Amino acid sequence: MRKKVKNKNIVWYNIINPKPKDYEFLRVNFKWHPISYKDAQSNAQYPKIDIYEDYIFIVLLFPIYIRTTRCIKASEVDFIIGKDYFITIHDNKLIPLKNFFDLIQTTDTLRQNVFQNPARLYMNV
Repeated sequence: MRKKVKNKNIVWYNIINPKPKDYEFLRVNFKWHPISYKDAQSNAQYPKIDIYEDYIFIVLLFPIYIRTTRCIKASEVDFIIGKDYFITIHDNKLIPLKNFFDLIQTTDTLRQNVFQNPARLYMNV
């Protein structure tokens, strides 16, 4: 599922449990290094940062506590940051990210405040 929030010159694409059509959207609309497309499609990555001329590709793993099994699992989130876009790709298990995107999507004043200075967007996720 692909959701989008836009404010002036910045757009945030939040891609949840991506399907082939979502990867095709990325391939058609963004000119990335082939490794970035491959990394965006793979699971169980290790944390890393790849810096390219036009964008930054970041893979981070966050701990998720599973109450039913009382175990901690890693939840991967890919962040792609370009001049006029911000993309998150994930499985929607990271509740703070889900809640923050929902707030940005539904609260005009928060969206304007955060998107006014794009660094705030990156720091809040």
